[in-house]
Amino acid sequence: MPCALFHDSASSVRRLWLALGFTALSAAGADPSGLWSGSMTGRDGNQREVSFRFAADGPRLTGSMLGPTGNEIEISDGKVQGEDVTFKVVLNWNGNPAALLYRGRFTGSELRLKMQRAGAPRAMEMLLKRAGS
Repeated sequence: MPCALFHDSASSVRRLWLALGFTALSAAGADPSGLWSGSMTGRDGNQREVSFRFAADGPRLTGSMLGPTGNEIEISDGKVQGEDVTFKVVLNWNGNPAALLYRGRFTGSELRLKMQRAGAPRAMEMLLKRAGS
């Protein structure tokens, strides 16, 4: 009888470790590192191409937004939490800094982002795909 009790306890411990392992893997989420491209609809109704290059190191997200002329604009305050990402891009418009705040969620080869200018009430949405997908 004691052997059966020990066997049940060992099985329970194994199940607990497996559950904890799967929980840790799902909490870590996927890696957003790489090149993401897509388009968004501007205020004038025209489509604009958008690209980002990301590198994730745990919860820290770094990278750049690729401008229309190929220039790279560094992102700041980047964070990854599971499948959620947030970051900021500061642009220079006529000598004035303008912060664009991004938040989104990636799943596999897709990244859905909302971009909002700091202080503005409206957000613009975009769908990006991982390069090579």
